[in-house]
Amino acid sequence: MADGFNFTEGPAADAEGNVCFTDIPNSRIHKWSDGEIYVFQENSQQANGLAFDLQANLIACKHGSRAIVSIDPQGNETVLADTYKGKKLNSPNDLWIDAKGGIYFTDPRYGNRDGVVQDGEHVYYLTPGGKKLIRVIDNLIKPNGLIGTPDGKIL
Repeated sequence: MADGFNFTEGPAADAEGNVCFTDIPNSRIHKWSDGEIYVFQENSQQANGLAFDLQANLIACKHGSRAIVSIDPQGNETVLADTYKGKKLNSPNDLWIDAKGGIYFTDPRYGNRDGVVQDGEHVYYLTPGGKKLIRVIDNLIKPNGLIGTPDGKIL
């Protein structure tokens, strides 16, 4: 379909069948729509995992800014989570949105460890509406991709 990417990750399809994906080293989010690929977001802070929420916002894990963000269809970005108990996240990596709109995400740290302040690499849950961030798994090393069952009972 296309070339010129360094390392693609995080594909996510919206309700219309458009697909967004990241090129981490080039710090871009691309969108495939109507057979064409274009840059959806430049300087994406090394975005990785992506998913669309029920409001058609693109939710992204951003390594560079160490945050989970929401990007509306016009490209406006809102930080949903970037700290846990007052300390910066490691490098959010992959995510899954449950049927209630809550967001599970992994937070490992690949590459250098500069600035890491969390006490390990964990899995978190951001409650629907972003009101609370809960650490749900704390005994993994380099947690990566995740997905849950449709009923949300198994992660």
